[in-house]
Amino acid sequence: MSSSPYIQPLSAVPVVPPSTKSAAWRGIKSLLGRCGSTGTRIAEGLARAGTHVADAATAVGQHPIIVPVAQALKTALALARPSSQWCKPRKV
Repeated sequence: MSSSPYIQPLSAVPVVPPSTKSAAWRGIKSLLGRCGSTGTRIAEGLARAGTHVADAATAVGQHPIIVPVAQALKTALALARPSSQWCKPRKV
């Protein structure tokens, strides 16, 4: 299978270091903490939602069907052309 020049490999996607993520989350919690009990409830809700999303992503990533689905998606994306190639400007 040939690789499309428009699709970056997953290794090319920048990864945010965990220390940066946790520092950002601490800052957000601190800011929400200044909003009293409402801010605290929002921070707790965001933390719960983040945990659920992380758990779901882990479960999906570990499912055995993911490998063939990812391969099919990669193949389909390689066949797709960017929209800029569908409509080329006419020369006047």
